[in-house]
Amino acid sequence: MTADEPPNEPEIGQARPISPRRQAENFVRSVIIMEGAILVVAIVLGWIFGVSPWQSASWTAKDPVAAGWAVGIGVVATLPLIAFFFFLRFDKSVASVELQRLMETQIVPQFSGATLLELGAVAFAAGLCEEALFRGFLQSGLTQILPDPLGGAATAILIVSILFGLAHFLSPEYAAAATTMGCYFGLLFYWTDDLITPITTHFLYDWFALVYMRNEAAPSPDDE
Repeated sequence: MTADEPPNEPEIGQARPISPRRQAENFVRSVIIMEGAILVVAIVLGWIFGVSPWQSASWTAKDPVAAGWAVGIGVVATLPLIAFFFFLRFDKSVASVELQRLMETQIVPQFSGATLLELGAVAFAAGLCEEALFRGFLQSGLTQILPDPLGGAATAILIVSILFGLAHFLSPEYAAAATTMGCYFGLLFYWTDDLITPITTHFLYDWFALVYMRNEAAPSPDDE
């Protein structure tokens, strides 16, 4: 295009392309609304079945020391997930390459214009609301009704992890990765008996992954 030529305008009836910033705003708003709905479902189901999603969260006992320990364990427990993230990122197997392609072409463009704090809000909403439903309500409830303390807990973790993966079914590879992480969150909840730990790990891992992928895809809007 020369200096005398007008810029290309969308044809009549053709939608004007959405800017990365506007797309990111839509993404953040949609995710937070969706996660809020998940939290409402967890609370309502907990009320109906008598299994409060928060019954194993140390903040309900107003014990700041226990809550602090739970957060600390959650922070440390994020490190293996970050290692898993980089393994999937640089692994050359067909499954990992397909997962990488999905992320780069369909998922990352939705939040490439988001700020650090916006991605933090998305990650926190996911960590709080999804852990309330899948670990706080489902895993706790299934552990109570399945026989044998150890076998019941193991079966509950397996069932809930599969459900967690199915809830994240964007592709078979993505669902498999989500199922693996669901098992990890479930084990953290079982070992600590404190929902704060998987909430913390889920939140920090998601925030790290979102920011890392955003920064790889485009210049950070925080720096503009």
